[in-house]
Amino acid sequence: MSPAFATEGETVVPDPISFDGQIDFTGKVVADTCRLSSPNGDATSIKVDMGAVSIEDIGTVEAPIFTGSGSKQVDFNINCTTAAKVSMTLNGKSPEVVTGNKILRVNNGSTSAGFAKGVGIALYDKSGSGSTAFDLTNGELLKETVAGAVGEVRRVSFAAAYVKNGTPSAGIANASLPFTLTYQ
Repeated sequence: MSPAFATEGETVVPDPISFDGQIDFTGKVVADTCRLSSPNGDATSIKVDMGAVSIEDIGTVEAPIFTGSGSKQVDFNINCTTAAKVSMTLNGKSPEVVTGNKILRVNNGSTSAGFAKGVGIALYDKSGSGSTAFDLTNGELLKETVAGAVGEVRRVSFAAAYVKNGTPSAGIANASLPFTLTYQ
C-alpha cells in the first residue's frame, strides 16, 4: 500500500534507497633494478641513530668531532640485479638546510620546549677525516659514469656529525634528509 493511502494502524514501509559507487584501486608495478640494503634488509630509508652527545662534544661544520656519540659512520649497500649506472644525490631544501647548504637543521628548526637548539647535522666523506661537509642540496654520495656488472653491490659510506649552528642547548635533535637514487 502506498504511504499516501495508508490507513491508521498500518505499517508503512518506505521505498528502498540505493546508489551506485565504485572501489578505486591505485598502485604501481615497478621493476626495481636497484635497491638499498642495510643490516635490516631492503629499505627506502636509511636509519641513523646519532646517540646522545654532550654539548661540549659538538664541533663546527669546519671542525666536526667524530668521537663517541653525536657522530656516526653510516654504511649501506645498493644492490642491482642488472648492469646499471647508479647515482645517489642528496635533496635537502631550504629552510631545512642552512649555512651554505652544509648543515641540516634539527627538529625542522623548531624552538619548542624539549628540542635542541643551535645544533644541526652535517655529512662528510666515509671516514670523516676531511672537514669538508657535503652540499646537502645536491651532494653526490655516489656517481657512476660506467654501468656496473650484473649483480654488483655498491657500498656507500658517509659520516654524520652533530655540529654547532648557533649556541647549543640540550634537547631532542632529530632530522630527515631526502635523497634520490637514480639508475639507468
